[in-house]
Amino acid sequence: MFVLWPRSSGPTSDLGKDGFDEGTAAQYTWMVPQNIAGLVGALGGRDAAAERLDRFATQLNAGPDEPYLWLGNEPGFAVPWLYNYLGQPWKTQETVARVRSELFGPTPVGEPGNDDLGALSSWYVWAALGMYPVTPGTPILTVNTPLLIASESPFPQADSSGSPPRGHPGSTAGPPIRRFFRSQSSAPVATSRSHSPPSPASSGVLPSPPRQRRSAGATRP
Repeated sequence: MFVLWPRSSGPTSDLGKDGFDEGTAAQYTWMVPQNIAGLVGALGGRDAAAERLDRFATQLNAGPDEPYLWLGNEPGFAVPWLYNYLGQPWKTQETVARVRSELFGPTPVGEPGNDDLGALSSWYVWAALGMYPVTPGTPILTVNTPLLIASESPFPQADSSGSPPRGHPGSTAGPPIRRFFRSQSSAPVATSRSHSPPSPASSGVLPSPPRQRRSAGATRP
């Protein structure tokens, strides 16, 4: 959104609809990373939010004036991972794969917009690693199918074994993964493309992401 400066009556740039900077109401609707559960509730629940997100993601890089996803600008960066919060992680994996293959490439114009000092490049790195920090300032990562065959990130270890637990995205053994969120402070991250997303029929009701709690000394604005 934009801030009205003294003697100003319009948006901060010529891009986007009135009242929004470089975007539309439809695009900014999904940018509530600090309270995704509240957003989903305001949209009518998981099913209603998923239907709306399906329509929104029919276009991946619509630009600043359309009611569709504009992945070339920061407000839309986390949108593909919101399906994880709606109990439909296979759609996160499909949408991230579409963006990687359709909007990025090894050419001089191989990004879907202004890189903004590495913003789009960083998005691609996260998507290739198979994880994304949806909520800034928290240690929670939400995951997708990685592009890389294998990767390791030196996060602090949870125990002395140095191995991810069974069922963890870095484990090649154990039951199918049904958690699509992890903490940076748990086990070392090691991802594998051997993990297939659950099908809609087999998933059932998937766990909700961790809730973000206000610290004891925090006050409401």
